[in-house]
Amino acid sequence: MQYASLFKRALPGVKVVVHVHQDELATLDLELLRRDLADVDAAATVSEYVTAHARARLPEMAARIQTVGNGVDALRFSPAAHAPDPQPRAARPSAVRLLYVGRIAPDKGVHLLAETVDRLIREGVDLELTLIGKPGLMPYDLLSRLLGGEPEALTAVRPFYGRSSLHTWLSKEVLRRGRSYRDTVRARLSPAASARVRFLGTVPLPALVRAYRAADLLVLPSVWQESYGLPVAEAMACGVPVLASASGGVPELVEDGVTGRLVPRLDVAALARALREMSADPERLREMGRAARLRAERLLTWTRSAARLERLYAALVLGRESPLALPRLR
Repeated sequence: MQYASLFKRALPGVKVVVHVHQDELATLDLELLRRDLADVDAAATVSEYVTAHARARLPEMAARIQTVGNGVDALRFSPAAHAPDPQPRAARPSAVRLLYVGRIAPDKGVHLLAETVDRLIREGVDLELTLIGKPGLMPYDLLSRLLGGEPEALTAVRPFYGRSSLHTWLSKEVLRRGRSYRDTVRARLSPAASARVRFLGTVPLPALVRAYRAADLLVLPSVWQESYGLPVAEAMACGVPVLASASGGVPELVEDGVTGRLVPRLDVAALARALREMSADPERLREMGRAARLRAERLLTWTRSAARLERLYAALVLGRESPLALPRLR
């Protein structure tokens, strides 16, 4: 954003729009933000959650901050009745297949998911869990800024960073390529759970689509406030219901009780209870999956996001401060 003034100087007649994918406008230094945003004509955000926080922090430019939303390719990410199974069920045809997609990191709550699945498997619940994503710790100083004012959330992730934030992050993220957290989570699994939990790392896009189609339920137990939650939208487009923390912009995607379930962040008991109940009712999971696909087709496509962005650009070109007709993402 600090380059906006240079753009204006080089191209005085051009409108400058900043696209905000995280909660930066609510967390970065206010004096620097106001300086950098002085030459910005509009800000496009990925969720109403980000928009509301930004407007509250910067009321003088509230009308210039608009929700465009992310999107998903609903043709590529789609259900397939006879999709090939990337993970054959072998001798456990009744197992409920759980999927996690995202960074393998404390702020995503992967350790909470692993602990919950381990507990349920030891109780006799028939589950399998696949985790797709690159291991990677966010620098603790950045994470602590994003989680400012949330001591419980910081407490939940702090043990994985060690005592010296900079030294520990360098050693774990650079020297060990971010694998220390993943290895810790894996080492904590019981023997029974270890056989049913797979860390696949990053996979090619076609393999990711196949994994969504083969899953019964996507689980996203985020500790921090997700600005949007793209795996949620991708899973829903593939006809997969979602169990997620009610964090950030995720409740804008998941209709609780219809396309999935939302549970309070950091509430492991609620996560376990919801996962146990959903796993016990496969037909209900399928109903939620069908509803998820319909919601994705209606609200979460790139076509819809592009139309909203076009209206924002058009309003700027016509000299209006904001496209007042933009409806909320409902």
